[in-house]
Amino acid sequence: MEKIYEEYFDKATKRGSKPGLENIDRLTEYFGHPENSVKYIHIAGTNGKGSVSAYLTSILSMAGLKVGRFNSPEVFDKYEMLGINKENIDKSEYEELMRRVIDACMELEKEDIYITSFEIKTAMAFLYFFEKNVDYGIIETGMGGRLDSTNIIKNPKICILTSIDYDHMQFLGDTLEKIAKEKAGIITGDSVVFAGKNKEEVIKVIKDECKNKNARYMPPGKTENIRYDGRPVFDYISAGGHIYKDVETGLIGSYQVDNGSVATEAAEYILGNEKELKDGRANEEELNGGRSNTENIILEGLKETRLGGRFEKIKDNPAVYIDGAHNPGAVTRLRETIELYFTNKKIVFIIGVLADKDYEEELKIITGIEDYIITLTPKNNTRALDGNELLKSVAKYNENSFYADNYEKAVRIAEEKAGSDGVIIAFGSLSYLKDIKEFFLKI
Repeated sequence: MEKIYEEYFDKATKRGSKPGLENIDRLTEYFGHPENSVKYIHIAGTNGKGSVSAYLTSILSMAGLKVGRFNSPEVFDKYEMLGINKENIDKSEYEELMRRVIDACMELEKEDIYITSFEIKTAMAFLYFFEKNVDYGIIETGMGGRLDSTNIIKNPKICILTSIDYDHMQFLGDTLEKIAKEKAGIITGDSVVFAGKNKEEVIKVIKDECKNKNARYMPPGKTENIRYDGRPVFDYISAGGHIYKDVETGLIGSYQVDNGSVATEAAEYILGNEKELKDGRANEEELNGGRSNTENIILEGLKETRLGGRFEKIKDNPAVYIDGAHNPGAVTRLRETIELYFTNKKIVFIIGVLADKDYEEELKIITGIEDYIITLTPKNNTRALDGNELLKSVAKYNENSFYADNYEKAVRIAEEKAGSDGVIIAFGSLSYLKDIKEFFLKI
């Protein structure tokens, strides 16, 4: 891509986050508001957005639908932020979209309107979905909901609120109710609303918002007989009374039971009401153990889902996992998963965090199950906390802690401490998972 566009995007990134809808509205107006011509599944929440998006993409594409997806943040490759079904946008399409959107941004600057990098990405997604004529666009909020740039969608067909917990409190509020209120701001009067597993006070906020907006709140189903055979396996009884036996998620982690359940509930509704499936498969019955084809599609779609950086195993001997847990709620679920899978195993943590996260609370939650901790500084992120500073906090919980001044050193120390049969888990911020993965794979 031409240098002028790269420099412009870098400058827009340095503007940081700017909640509000005025600028994104002006930007998409430049293209005739493409966001108004697509059916959307809008997903907000603190944790689980990426997983639920991946499950629904897999299920709906398996049903014959053309599904656009906008994921945030991208972890390993900038092109993974946009795609159709399971294929990422290609480089040439990505660069052409960015040129067109940045050209519009340059015009808006003449009116003293300055666009952020996330607003640029959001506008790219709206334009991409419109021009690709997708059946559904699955779009994740960036941070909140009510003032998130994705929220200029006027009438999303489906709104999903995943797990809501404490994060970005400087923007969203200092109580769960305030945070939930901001997240639930994506709900509109024409939307059907699904919620993941949440505390009672959060569910009350979501229900109240549905009532105020005259939206349709869909009660959750029920999970039963949860067990773990590498990946989670469970039975699910949907709110409509349909029984799904032996549901297996393609993603590892105890929390994927909740993510897979809300995706199942939403998928059942969508496929049951979608009248424009390309080959009608989702509404036909077939003699396959007495299951409908809708059920087969949902079960197979869940099983075939893949998503990097979510308790992803990247290496054996020792086993190495990377996870994007970066707030207290996610770290709580990570600890549950570690205790579930790795009893009587030597455990080594590699932790790199951002300075504006509640890492002290995260350390209180996660420490005590590990043998060693290595801290590092995430590269190429202006919000990164220096690993030496993190070590001061870590040392309060584990005296077997070390600071590594580069990724290669972190990997070598971790492998030495873990031995061949230990477990290494790198987490704390999505921003360094790509680099740490590359170092593990080449050493």
